[in-house]
Amino acid sequence: MQLWLLGLSCLAALALADKPISFADRVANTHQKLLQKLKELSANSNQNAPVDNAKMVGNEIVIEYNHPKQALNLKLADKKATFVREEEKNPAFVPPAPVMTFKKQEPEPAPAIVPPSQLAAYAYAVDFAQVATVAQMQCLKQNGYSTAFVRAYNPAGQGSFDANSCTNINNAYSAGLGIEIYMTPQPMSSKTGYQQLDEIYNGLNSRGITVRAIWIQVTSPINWPTNSNSNINFINSIIARARQYSLSVGIYTSAYDWNQITGGWTGAGNDVMLWYWNVRGGGVSGETSPNFSDFSPFGCWNSPTVKQFAQVEQVCSITVNRDVYMSGSAMAQVEGMAKWEKAAALQTNQAKPKIFVGGFVNPKH
Repeated sequence: MQLWLLGLSCLAALALADKPISFADRVANTHQKLLQKLKELSANSNQNAPVDNAKMVGNEIVIEYNHPKQALNLKLADKKATFVREEEKNPAFVPPAPVMTFKKQEPEPAPAIVPPSQLAAYAYAVDFAQVATVAQMQCLKQNGYSTAFVRAYNPAGQGSFDANSCTNINNAYSAGLGIEIYMTPQPMSSKTGYQQLDEIYNGLNSRGITVRAIWIQVTSPINWPTNSNSNINFINSIIARARQYSLSVGIYTSAYDWNQITGGWTGAGNDVMLWYWNVRGGGVSGETSPNFSDFSPFGCWNSPTVKQFAQVEQVCSITVNRDVYMSGSAMAQVEGMAKWEKAAALQTNQAKPKIFVGGFVNPKH
């Protein structure tokens, strides 16, 4: 995600002007061209930040991308670029325009986890956007996962409520999993942040699902405006609306993303939880430790609630990211909530218990 590294790596790919330009200008121009190319890729694929890594292999730019929260349907030509490095020999030489090779990273089977006991320091979770069946959700629980983070807002186009979230929520509930929801907002939309949250709240509520918490994805600076104040206002409008609904609020981000998008904003509020990600890349080889030992304070957060330590892995035939959160009795919390819901349903003569989402990883609940 540190796209400036890509710009520095690809100086030889820049089409030079008629006269020599400075090293700094070449860095800036190359960076801008690559950013534009990546934005086009993101827009054409209807994905949120598919680009995760970029590097030079010989004289070829290789961009690795993945997006485990949404199926990829990209049709990209497999082109290889050879950049002639002759500007030192001939300052007037104009090399060809940059051509990049795109590689989709296929999900790898995730390593098995030791099923957490009720006294374990950390509980395991997964986050994803694709539809998962009841059987797959049951498989997740059997494999030691306590909670599913389900995407409830799709950023494609102007952004819209993700109707698939209802299926996933119902299936996770049937399997006895804790359920959290996250939104991948569309900051470029004509809709405000709070209007996008309204779509989630009303969409789930109309289907008998009660929302208690929402996680806001603030990642991939390339998909956000460059004005940090505008971004802060957008995020703050979601937080403010969530508070009006009496929802707990969390942010999914990293120190790098947060600094790039908000300028390191510290005013989100002490009640806003943090779900941070830290991986070295997709797949098993890119995993970091499944604990908070690598966390350093940033923004308004001195401690996290959740960590995403693995991306683009396969569990129970679902492409997921893997997460951990501190919980001394995660399974007891899930089971206790299920019992409470069933008891409430009997008291009100409901045929089906009301489903609650959110609050399963928040120590306050």
